[in-house]
Amino acid sequence: MNVVCEAQGGSPRSPETQEPSSPVHLSPRPEEEFLEEVYELLRTIRDPEYPFLIGDLLAIERRNINVTTSEKGENVIDIEWTPMRARKVWAVKVSLAMIYKLEKTLSKYRKVKVNVLLKDQKGSRTWDEINKQLHDKERVASAWENEKTLSWLEFMIA
Repeated sequence: MNVVCEAQGGSPRSPETQEPSSPVHLSPRPEEEFLEEVYELLRTIRDPEYPFLIGDLLAIERRNINVTTSEKGENVIDIEWTPMRARKVWAVKVSLAMIYKLEKTLSKYRKVKVNVLLKDQKGSRTWDEINKQLHDKERVASAWENEKTLSWLEFMIA
């Protein structure tokens, strides 16, 4: 990551010549480079049931990953993906693995939002309920506290 250190006056300085009391500004990575990194992280998540990667199954596409800014000023990684199987348990496991891997790998100041998309609208109410659960911070946090869940998440992201 490129780091730009600036004194309050705005002139760039190297870290060696920076005064200790001066604020340090970390410039964000170019968006395309960051989005590609996010895609590569997601693409390498393992299928929980078969010896495939999510990227091999074409479940995740680069064009469905966006970075936005929330009303609170948080950077939000917004991911939409289509499950290759209609099994809801599979979709929840993969979605949790996406959230877990990005939160574990990237800076904590980013919020990760995952939406499961459908190829058809059959059963969309159930899928809407799954998306609502994935957006519930408390439910996701409780998943991280479950040793069995953490075990298969670590397997999927390894």
